[in-house]
Amino acid sequence: MPSYIDGDSALFNYINSHLRYPPETCSHGKVILQFVVKKDGYIGEIKVARSLGQDMDEEAIKMIKSLNDKGYPPFSPGSNDTGELVDVWYTIPVTFKVQ
Repeated sequence: MPSYIDGDSALFNYINSHLRYPPETCSHGKVILQFVVKKDGYIGEIKVARSLGQDMDEEAIKMIKSLNDKGYPPFSPGSNDTGELVDVWYTIPVTFKVQ
């Protein structure tokens, strides 16, 4: 399985510090995203597995896409049984909380 280069706790800290509430939204809950960690460690295709509404979904996707802007691959890629690097689907919850 792929892993976030800085560790799982750093990934969730990144999500919490970079996630922005869409204007005029008072919902809370989780958007479940699925994305491909490509064999080069960058994020590829992203899709919503569980929606919280279009505005919230779009913000969650935007935040995940921003991981690619760090200047280096955000993930260590996954590999198969023979050690060959492969594209792997990764699932993550993105939680919106009203402060």
